[in-house]
Amino acid sequence: LAFVLSCLFAGGAVLALEPGTDLFVPSVAHGQGQEVNGVRAQWRADLWVFNPGSQAATVDMFLLLRNQANETPDSRRITVNPGEVRHLPDVILGQFGRDNTYGALRVTADRPVYVTGSSYDANVKVDAKQRDAGTAGQFFSGIPATQAIGVGELTDIVGLDQDGQQTAGIWRSNLALVETTGHSATLNVERLDGAGQSLGMIPVSLRPREAKQLDGVLTTIAAT
Repeated sequence: LAFVLSCLFAGGAVLALEPGTDLFVPSVAHGQGQEVNGVRAQWRADLWVFNPGSQAATVDMFLLLRNQANETPDSRRITVNPGEVRHLPDVILGQFGRDNTYGALRVTADRPVYVTGSSYDANVKVDAKQRDAGTAGQFFSGIPATQAIGVGELTDIVGLDQDGQQTAGIWRSNLALVETTGHSATLNVERLDGAGQSLGMIPVSLRPREAKQLDGVLTTIAAT
């Protein structure tokens, strides 16, 4: 079972990992996911913060909960020493003490840091006997807020897949959205076929710093 989770950010021709002082990790969770073939996903998220500088960095993490405005989000502060990598396993439970929680993270720092994250299912089974196989999930780079798309701008997300309706089949794609400015926003999500022809479009509204996920985004827009 595989998921693709994407976040609507616009950048250059190659969106490489880069340091920043205001970064977003688009999808994090500690809680149950959908049940497929009798196995229920257990979603977790890890976070890494690397300080490449010569002075200690003060780093604040803000939990942006899904499907609501986050004007005064819960936050945690850590210090990352020069050259240090801080690994924060299961960050939602470990740092924020929360279960059954889904959303995104905003990470701010008083000097540039690198941020990476991993969102993964910790309950992957290897066969019909439900023997443990480990974990499977998606890597994220913390993306600077300056790369978010703005008024009149667009971005393309390629390589999405779905071979069944919602949880049917092996492959499906989810789309993660985060509002980065602290103001409400509206956007359109359009599905294109291989020839670039539109198969449908849906409007999406986001409240200030809201995190939202469109599950099975391809079939949400067009049924086929």
